[in-house]
Amino acid sequence: RNFWRKSAHVDLISASLKVLFLSFGRVAVGTAVIDAKMIEKMKDGAYIINTARGSLIDAKALLTALKSGKLGGAGLDTYEFETPIFNHDLNETGVKDELFKELVALDNVVMTPHIAFYTETAVENMVNIASDSAKSVIETGTAPTLVQTK
Repeated sequence: RNFWRKSAHVDLISASLKVLFLSFGRVAVGTAVIDAKMIEKMKDGAYIINTARGSLIDAKALLTALKSGKLGGAGLDTYEFETPIFNHDLNETGVKDELFKELVALDNVVMTPHIAFYTETAVENMVNIASDSAKSVIETGTAPTLVQTK
């Protein structure tokens, strides 16, 4: 976040981008790096693609920019307030998040439920790594993938 806020080049970069693709690790909750100020500096009609973390984008600012035409569109595989929505069966209760419902109703938004990683190869790798790790722990008491908590 400090890089985004303090870099002298951010204004220059954001003003010239046609597409901003976010694909980097977690930042502290509540530290959106793409907020209304950053969006205002972006080129009119630009697109934002976020396959990283929902907390990187201020969802209210994104909605405002999309509705006004400031942004041309968004491709989102994550959402700032996704926890009660994604990976839950909401057939009975429906989605209660009005901001989310407004975002996904827009013609210039494509939203997926945080599954960009979910390819055949990725699933196969997850199964193989988990199986190999379990076998290693059973046979040796440890595994290269074992998370150390101390």
